[in-house]
Amino acid sequence: MPAPGSRAEQRAATHERLLSAALDVLRANGVGQLSTLAVQKAAGASRGAMLHHFPTRGDLLREVIGRIVDANEAAVEAALARTADGDVVERAVRALLTAAQSDSAMVEMEMWLAARTNPELRADLVTAERAAGRDLERVLSRAFGPDLAAHPSFPLVSAMTLALVRGLSIGQVLRRSTASTDAAIRQWSALARDMLHTTTQGATP
Repeated sequence: MPAPGSRAEQRAATHERLLSAALDVLRANGVGQLSTLAVQKAAGASRGAMLHHFPTRGDLLREVIGRIVDANEAAVEAALARTADGDVVERAVRALLTAAQSDSAMVEMEMWLAARTNPELRADLVTAERAAGRDLERVLSRAFGPDLAAHPSFPLVSAMTLALVRGLSIGQVLRRSTASTDAAIRQWSALARDMLHTTTQGATP
């Protein structure tokens, strides 16, 4: 940790303020309005400070994605803590769904959708998401537990789980009822249990 009042601490504080401002800009205005200039103004920082910490939007996006991954991981941990008992697989899938419905995850998916018609954004996001890939793998392993994560079918199960919970999260935006979402989670959890060859009930990962 930098010494209190030191230049290193001041730089760290400025870095954090810029990142927080970037997330605020994303939540309020969408990725189309995310630029180093917009973040600089939102943070009340100088142009020199902005360019020192984040010379390009790609640099900014990489750290923003990292923060989003951290927030998603915290959401998974919180969801797992709220449901300590029950079927291991369904508990994991529901925790990942909860994380996928969080503000940070929805902002991330909005960026992906915007990248469809923005080649520059797409290139920046591909680089940022690739850098965050190992963190995502750790989140998935934590959700399902080390025993299931070691199963040969786990990469397929985790990939399909992510695709499902992301799709359900987007669909739920327009729905008042969660009945179809709950049914999909139960059905997929049953299939995932078969793929992972587990019928464990009442255990924690």
